[in-house]
Amino acid sequence: MALFNPGVSKCSICHKVLNDNDDRIGTSAFIRDETDKLWPYSDSNMHKKCFIEWELKEEFIKRFNEAQSFHTMTKDGALQKRRS
Repeated sequence: MALFNPGVSKCSICHKVLNDNDDRIGTSAFIRDETDKLWPYSDSNMHKKCFIEWELKEEFIKRFNEAQSFHTMTKDGALQKRRS
């Protein structure tokens, strides 16, 4: 999971500081290719509002779910334990 430091970490979408009381989404590193357009958002934190409105959200969720074996991401960015 992406490291989070309140008041220091920035949203990977809007680049504004994330605070402890912000609704946020964080993911683990699941994209290794630094040339991939989604790479900057893998292993990052983002405001939930930014994520919900993000034009790349559907592709990001699809790629995250394909790469993960223990969790799935819902349309609102929530992580759920993958069912067997």
